Parts: sequence; C-alpha cells; structure tokens
Amino acid sequence: MPDIRYVCLSDMHLGADKSVLTNIRANSIETDPTVPSPTLIQLVACLRELLAHNESQEKPILVLNGDILEMALTETNKAAMVFERFIELIFPKDGEPLFAENILYIPGNHDHHIWESARETQYVNFICRIQAGEQLEIPWHTTKMFAPDFVREYFLTNLIQRYPHLTNVVVNVIYPNYALLSSDGQRCVIFNHGHYVEPLYSLMSTLNTMIFPERETPKVIRDLEAENFAWVDFFWSTMGRSGGDVGQNIGLLYDKLQDKRQLEKLITTF
Repeated sequence: MPDIRYVCLSDMHLGADKSVLTNIRANSIETDPTVPSPTLIQLVACLRELLAHNESQEKPILVLNGDILEMALTETNKAAMVFERFIELIFPKDGEPLFAENILYIPGNHDHHIWESARETQYVNFICRIQAGEQLEIPWHTTKMFAPDFVREYFLTNLIQRYPHLTNVVVNVIYPNYALLSSDGQRCVIFNHGHYVEPLYSLMSTLNTMIFPERETPKVIRDLEAENFAWVDFFWSTMGRSGGDVGQNIGLLYDKLQDKRQLEKLITTF
C-alpha cells in the first residue's frame, strides 16, 4: 500500500459544545477546554496507528479543510484552547510528531474569519512589494487553485509557536480551493470545504440578482466570494461571538435555521 502523504480533516468544530472533540465537564453541559476530550484522544490514536504503516520517514501533510475552529458559536479563546489540545496530541513534546511542520488550512464558513485575516495579510504582503504612490489593486478574495502562494496564518501560527518545541510549525492558508496534481498530470485532487454548494451562503448574490435582474451573476468563485464574503464572515464566523445574550441568541437562531418547522415559526413572528 502506498504511503499516506496527506491527511485531510474537516468540520471538527473545536470549541463547540456540540462537538464530540470538545471536552465536556463531568455531570455538566459546560465545556472544559483545558483537557482533550476522550474522542479527540482516540481520533489522534487512530491516526497514529494508520500512519505507522508508512514506510517513508517523511511526515505527511495535514490539511485542515474548514470549520476546524468553531468561531461562529463559541468564544475565540475556547476554540483556540481546544485547538491547542489537538496540537499537543499530534505534536507531542516528548514523542514523535504525526505530521510535517507545514499545516495547510482551508477555511470554511464557521471559521471564515481565519481567511479574512489571512486575506488582509495577503494584501499587505502585496502592497509592501510595490513603490509608494503607485496604483493599488482592489484586494482579491481567493488564492490560486494550483500552486498557490500560501498565506501565513498569523493567529494559529503564533498560538502554536508558543510551545518551545514547535517554533518551526507554520499554518498556511489557501482559500477556497486547493488542487493537487499527480506527477504525470493525469489525476487531480481538489480540497474544498463546500459551503458555496449551499445557496444560503450566496444569499447576497441572490438578493442582488432579484433586485437587479439585468446584472450578470457570478460565474467564477472569486466573484462569488467577493459578493458574499462579508455576509459569510458576519453571520457565520463572527456574529455568534458577540458578548452576553446576543451571542447566545445568535446560536439559538442558527439552530432554528436548521429546522424547517422552527424556521417557519421564526418567519411568521416578523
């Protein structure tokens, strides 16, 4: 059997109280992000057993394919702490690391804000390469699908590198598609979180077309993201982190959107 060169994980929702990868206090509904959940421990144990069959000494690359941190429905600190528990398991202080030091991150809808932060970094890197006073391009909303210029993720990379033995581990962001070609160019694997498959996440494009039916609708992903990024980032990746009752109620609203009966009931109240 060929060696495993990439491991792709998606929808971990670290920090969410509904994620089995987030530890819940005994006899409680409260999360405890200071220790890993039993399921998270067993997930990493399973990965370790699977990768133990690789013959090469080269570590596989970890691809985090969206909604890894729950940034929509829990506080950033809790999501970050559960992510730390995951990192501690896959890069143990006194053990063999599971993966290469370059982690690839493709944000989804619940962690879309990671892309927005990386996108701003991408734009700053661009303007630092041109002379002051020159024409500035409009910021772009995607990376290249093939052979992209990786964008170093500031928050997670610095979170990880606080560990003395992980100072070389870097999280690099690609969005929203990442394609790998086989050496002969005959096969291709595409990583994508898939949120734009659902019409809800392109709502701004839909509304714009309803109001201005003569306009040209987006045909490529960069235009689709450009029209909807603020909506996705606002409601699905940052709004739920509002303090007090607002954040909790946004979480409740999100749950209602998943249930047809509750959604109909919600609509009739307006």
